Amino acid sequence: MNYYLCPIQNQSITIKKFYPLEEKLTIDYPADVLLPFKIDECVLLIQYADDALLPYEFSIIGINRVVRTLVLSVRAIYQNGVPLATLGLLLPEHMLSNYIQLTGQQVKGLTSLMNIHPFHLPNDDQFAAPDQNDQLSYPPSLPGLDTLNDTLHTISDQFDNIAQLMQEFWNAKAVDSSPEAVYEEEDVIEVVEHVEDEDEEIFEESEVLDYVKDYIRESGYYFDDETLYNYHICLKTRPFVILAGLSGTGKSKLAQLYAEALGQDSTFMRLPVRPNWNDDRYLLGHLNTVTGDYVTESAVEFILAANANQKKLYSLCLDEMNLAHVEYYFSQFLSAMEGDRPKDRRIALMSERSFTQLQEQYRRAGKRSALHSADIYLTDNLIFTGTINVDETTQPISDKVIDRANTIEFFNVDLENIPKPGNPKEALPISNRAWQSYRSTEADNSRHAQIIEINTILKQADMGLGYRVVHEIELYLANSRGLLRTDVAFDLQCKQRILPRIRGTEAIEGMLGDLITFSRKNKLAHTEKRLQEMKSRLKRDGYTSFWR
Repeated sequence: MNYYLCPIQNQSITIKKFYPLEEKLTIDYPADVLLPFKIDECVLLIQYADDALLPYEFSIIGINRVVRTLVLSVRAIYQNGVPLATLGLLLPEHMLSNYIQLTGQQVKGLTSLMNIHPFHLPNDDQFAAPDQNDQLSYPPSLPGLDTLNDTLHTISDQFDNIAQLMQEFWNAKAVDSSPEAVYEEEDVIEVVEHVEDEDEEIFEESEVLDYVKDYIRESGYYFDDETLYNYHICLKTRPFVILAGLSGTGKSKLAQLYAEALGQDSTFMRLPVRPNWNDDRYLLGHLNTVTGDYVTESAVEFILAANANQKKLYSLCLDEMNLAHVEYYFSQFLSAMEGDRPKDRRIALMSERSFTQLQEQYRRAGKRSALHSADIYLTDNLIFTGTINVDETTQPISDKVIDRANTIEFFNVDLENIPKPGNPKEALPISNRAWQSYRSTEADNSRHAQIIEINTILKQADMGLGYRVVHEIELYLANSRGLLRTDVAFDLQCKQRILPRIRGTEAIEGMLGDLITFSRKNKLAHTEKRLQEMKSRLKRDGYTSFWR
């Protein structure tokens, strides 16, 4: 069960009042808090007006994410609150001013401190002057001296207990700082990565795609089965797909309707790229060195939300992404996508030192930071789609980008099959767990011999295929099982992953001819058709490339 530490400033909730079991309280939380609150999880409250941790454990019984409120119920009552000065010995200062998720060791330390017996000084009556009729004993003793001694012993014992607890905490902290444990603590996002809903219904993949087709048709759009299945398989192979073609052919709409059909209405973002994007601050934000604040952008806030709620799929569509040079603003994302493990798919927003200084500055100013870490992660519930237009207003796509994505073309719109909009269908919510169940991570090398043959032909023009492209072609083949015939899937991969790399002058004419012969022999209709177009442009212009 997850525990959260929440600082509040609502002065109606105070340590001076007693709250019985099951007493209900309502607190609000800031818009920049992205923690994945769930019903029945636990909350500990810091009241700044009292400078103390309240001696209660609360259970979340209601969540309103629109107005950002939590309804809490008293679940446990402890013996005493903990002053902020004492909390500072257990937790870093920046944690005391932000909403955070606690580790098991931190929960144990805090609840142990709240369970230490409180002490009370004796009242004045215990120190009253002796009555004249009282008989004095020898040696004489002051009234109340025994009580005072007992109290001092109690105080001493409590400090000993605190010291022991602190030692246990720091010993555990030292163990946690080992290389193996750092991975666990740094990647806090993994706490919710594999949480499963036992009662969740997982639909057959073909059923899901049939539903998506119906949803798109009812919305007044049409994409043939091969295009839709191809897009779906590409996303399963690598969650970054490029949709290229003429303006207005439905590239962005495919990404949007696909996401909406899978229940991502609130977790889909369409972000228009601007021509002046010359670095990644337009996606990740930046640290303002004048004010000391970290200025976030909508993209990084979207990714933080995906990190915090890994049960749901999140889709980000970069619209007209080649209005600026893609590698200028997207290079960190391209590199992070190469990671096989969550800790490798990390993007640093700032150094750890800058982050610590930033948190300290926010704490002193009484502000809350939107960031809970110096890094963000490209978790497996994040899907990226980029649309590009091929015209004189756009920038060319570099090999670094082409190598890392499937490119699906949109040049022809089937006007005869465009349906009339019908009644909008309800979405079919597909969780990240269900989505991952459709993916295959075992490559299909049944076409490996043909890939080697293609590579041999490409070497005639000093071109070739790298490990990444070959591996992902074979992953695509594995993920296409049951959706596309193997020959069709291989044909699409040759066109989408190999041909975009080809460009040149008359020097590549022989290579193009050999590739056309290979495509005809292996019945790769899509590949052969595009190669014939490229050969025709070579004869006409003296230069050719994949892009029209």
